[in-house]
Amino acid sequence: MNKIHNFMHKYTFLGTVHPERASFNLAGMPEPKIILPDIGIEGEVSIVVEKSKLKLGFLSDADLRTHREQDALVSLKNYLGEYVRLFVDTFCYVKSLNYDVEIYKVECAELGIDYTFDVQLETDLGKDDGDAAQQMEDIVSLISRNPEMIFVKDVFADFRRGIKYPHMSGFFFYRALETVKKNAFNDDWGKMNSALGFNPPYYSNLNKFRKPNAHGTYPTITGAERIKLAKDARKVIDAFLKFSQKNSVSL
Repeated sequence: MNKIHNFMHKYTFLGTVHPERASFNLAGMPEPKIILPDIGIEGEVSIVVEKSKLKLGFLSDADLRTHREQDALVSLKNYLGEYVRLFVDTFCYVKSLNYDVEIYKVECAELGIDYTFDVQLETDLGKDDGDAAQQMEDIVSLISRNPEMIFVKDVFADFRRGIKYPHMSGFFFYRALETVKKNAFNDDWGKMNSALGFNPPYYSNLNKFRKPNAHGTYPTITGAERIKLAKDARKVIDAFLKFSQKNSVSL
């Protein structure tokens, strides 16, 4: 008989299935052992959703306070969030519904962990309040002066999707740049790169994750890798916005 392994630590991730008014319930799901080789963590997962309140248990020997990856808790949250979405999306498929999953907190009593996840991608990516307010004012003013710039709503929507859906970050961040290319530079990468000061190798990291996503494959991605993707994409988008403000004419 195989000996049952008793994991040392119990992590509890709390979340919500949106919209809450749906009062979604989920129980009796498989409780597999999962291995996450990219961050060197393995453990057993359990899922319960009651009236749209998610409680996700993860039993593991890993002490994520001292893990080699700085954002191990965030990476684990992203992996487990995709596991939960498997069941929620299955239900949505068979019922033609539009639900989503948010994990907002993790607790581990024996390790003293009580952490609420930030609503930003990661805290080091966001601008401070003053810079953010100024950029929003500049963008609104730019669109007001140039109605053709309305397509930036799709750029920003895909950037938000890249934050919201970790396993598809590369695809959405890259598509945000493709929207800029198509609408502002006649669908010409060379013209866009020349105007904004980039070159083809700059996009290699985005392409590394974008290409598999575009063909139905979703490679694992760590928190640090997602930050890099977001920063790479945002640098191009910010350069385009500055270019547009400087050349405030119809594109």
